[in-house]
Amino acid sequence: MNGRVNVGIVGAGGIFLAAHFRRGYLHVPEARITALCDISEPALRRADKSVKEGFEKRIAELKEAGDADTAALFADDAKRIRLYTDLDKMLSDAKPDVVDVCTMPNSHAPIASKALLAGCHVLCEKPMARTWIDTLPVLDAVKKSGKHYQHNENMIWDPDWYTMKKVVDGGMVGDVMAVYISAAHGGPEGGAAFWDPYKQGGGAMPDMAIHALTTAWFIAGFEKKPVMVQAAAPFGIARRFRRRIIAGGFREIEAEDDAHFMVRYENPDTLEWATTMIEGSWSYQDAPDNAVIGTAGAASFSKDAEGRNFVEVRSAEDSIRRIPVSGPTWEHYPSSYYGEIRDFIRGVQEKRPPMVDAEIGSESQAIVGAAFLSQARGRKPVSIKEFKDYARELLSRHGDKASDALIEESLMGLA
Repeated sequence: MNGRVNVGIVGAGGIFLAAHFRRGYLHVPEARITALCDISEPALRRADKSVKEGFEKRIAELKEAGDADTAALFADDAKRIRLYTDLDKMLSDAKPDVVDVCTMPNSHAPIASKALLAGCHVLCEKPMARTWIDTLPVLDAVKKSGKHYQHNENMIWDPDWYTMKKVVDGGMVGDVMAVYISAAHGGPEGGAAFWDPYKQGGGAMPDMAIHALTTAWFIAGFEKKPVMVQAAAPFGIARRFRRRIIAGGFREIEAEDDAHFMVRYENPDTLEWATTMIEGSWSYQDAPDNAVIGTAGAASFSKDAEGRNFVEVRSAEDSIRRIPVSGPTWEHYPSSYYGEIRDFIRGVQEKRPPMVDAEIGSESQAIVGAAFLSQARGRKPVSIKEFKDYARELLSRHGDKASDALIEESLMGLA
């Protein structure tokens, strides 16, 4: 495919408007948004208005910068976007090359599967699904369709982590032994939907820990595979701030708001391994700051007095080298959505599969499931195989209700 890539958006809420559209598509002229789909007519109309306003502002910026050609493309795009409240109608009528899934996690997998089997490439917001069980039909759809599927982990396109990856791959810390990543804040207390574990697949785990664990895997190397997971003391996977003001009133939370666990990755060919320490939290950061520990040194992030970002490499001899954070996505910093969207669109044009594919998305969900199981079993180590056997047994007993059963058992095991 040499021309522009036609994109259909499913889910016209905040993640699309604030992240994918404003920070992504408005800067990726290789993509053409041809359709917006949302089951809520009012949400669809609001999104259509915001998209037109966004295009208008971007067109003015492009004209001021002297890029009349891209301005003209976007002006034409803004006039041609079609609105749908039915996914099947959008797929059959608009026939997009790519479907971008920006809905709640409980609908990620069914929408992705349907779009793939309709002949569309798919990029899907994290998490891939509520549970590892729900990812299995998507894996089947990818194989049957031969289409690309990208598990959207925007952090790996962040200039900070991109620079860290170059430092690691360049051998500046030696062989990676441990990666520490924390993804933490005080919690999404504005809306109740985030706190519904049966819609999300949990709480802070699918929202925050999934960021940290996939990024840590990227740093350790995707050639390594997850083999063992253990919930970590002192907090494990827990409800720590049990009563919160959510959507205007105090509520007793059902989902976890804090998660600490370790993942062991091994290269099946060389048997090299690395351990990652993950924090995914809606109860602020408790874990050590982000860092990579290797056999020859350690790397972490720092800033200078002017606020410039660096990766700071400390050798075994205690010498310090500061590497300026840089990369092709730097002009859009701190947004990393531009990078993930442009890379996927260019991959479709070039017939190049995505780096973070359906297998990585599915295994990331298996890690989450194994961490929940470890917590339920007294924080004992749980192998990925052990978790998958456990999940398949639930699938054989509960059929299409297996994911709900898995979520229910995960909640029962929380601290």
